[in-house]
Order: sequence, then structure tokens, then C-alpha cells
Amino acid sequence: MGRGPTAGEPPRSGPPTSRPPGGGPGNADLQDTQFWKADLRNAQFRGARLRGAILQRANLRNAHLRGADLSEAELVAADLKHADLRGANLRHRELPEASLLDADLSRAHLGYANLWHADLRGASLHKADLQHADAQGADLRGADLTGACLQHADLSGAGFRNARLQDADLRHANLAEADMRRVEGLEAAQVACALLDGRTGLPADVAADPRVKERIRASEERPPQ
Repeated sequence: MGRGPTAGEPPRSGPPTSRPPGGGPGNADLQDTQFWKADLRNAQFRGARLRGAILQRANLRNAHLRGADLSEAELVAADLKHADLRGANLRHRELPEASLLDADLSRAHLGYANLWHADLRGASLHKADLQHADAQGADLRGADLTGACLQHADLSGAGFRNARLQDADLRHANLAEADMRRVEGLEAAQVACALLDGRTGLPADVAADPRVKERIRASEERPPQ
């Protein structure tokens, strides 16, 4: 996929907003609202409609965004450390280099999202939908990916040390150069249908499985696209 961060230029329509209208009540309609570089720490946005909102470089630490609709929102380089994003709609969103340290993204919708080099250390992605997401180089150390759907996701070069991967669906995911050597709950069957290469780091028992060895051989013999 190869997408990198997009330019974080402020919009031209006016000055950045420092706080959400009304203190950010839950279920608020804040579509297309401008929050560029805004201080939104601990903001209450549960169930809010933030479609198309400008949140580039905004400080959303500890923000409550459970069930929020962030479709078409701009979140480049946003600070979402410890944010509650359970069940939030982030499909097709641009989140390159975003900080999601210890964020709760359980059951969040992240299909086709751009998570290029995002910081997801310690994040909960339990049963999250990450189909076709671009998470190249993402830092997933200590993340909980139990039951997450990662079909066709690009996880090349991602770091997974101490991540939990029980029942994660990795079919057709790109794991080239990913570091998965010290993870919990990973089984050979999970990566036997993924894209691997000789530089994919896997636990010793998984790497020794004949199905995985064959998958690595087949992936390396595939002509470059």
C-alpha cells in the first residue's frame, strides 16, 4: 500500500477551536467541526457524530469516544493516548503516526484505515475490525488483538512483542518483516494463510511448522507485483 502521512496543514476557514461546543456532550452533532490542534483532553464525545471533523494534531488524551462516528474525520498525528474508542467508526480514516498508546479500540471499525507507523502500544483491539488496514511499521507491542479481524491488513514491518493474538484472523495479512517472535496465543494455523517472508519473526514452534515453512517458500517465490 505504501501510504505515508498526509500533510497536516490547518484549514483556511478559521482559527482552531480549543474546546468542543457545550463541553462535548455525548451524542452531539459535531459534523465538519474544526478542532485542529485543539486541547480536547477528557472530552465527552460518546456516540457523537464527528463525521468530517478536523482533528489533525488534536490532543484527545483520555477522550470518551465510545461509539462515535469519526468517518471522514481528519486525525493525522492526533494524540489519542488512553482514549475510549470502543465501537467507534474509524473506517477509511487517516491515522498515520497517530498516538494510540493504551487506547481502548475494542470492537472498533478500522477497516481500510491508514495506521502507518501508528503507536498502538498496549492498545486494546479486542475483536476490532482491521480488514484491509494499512498498519505498516505500526508499534503493536503489548497490544491485545484477541479475536481481531486482520484479513488483508498490511502489517509489514510491524512490531508485536508481547502482543496477544489468540483467535486473531490473519488470513491474507501481509506479515513480511513483522516481528512476532515474542507474542502470546499465536498458532501456526493463523499464519499459514498469511503473506510471510524469510524476515518474518515468528515463535520457534510456529516457524517450525511445515505449513508455515511452505507458506514462506511460496511467498518468496511469488514474482514481485
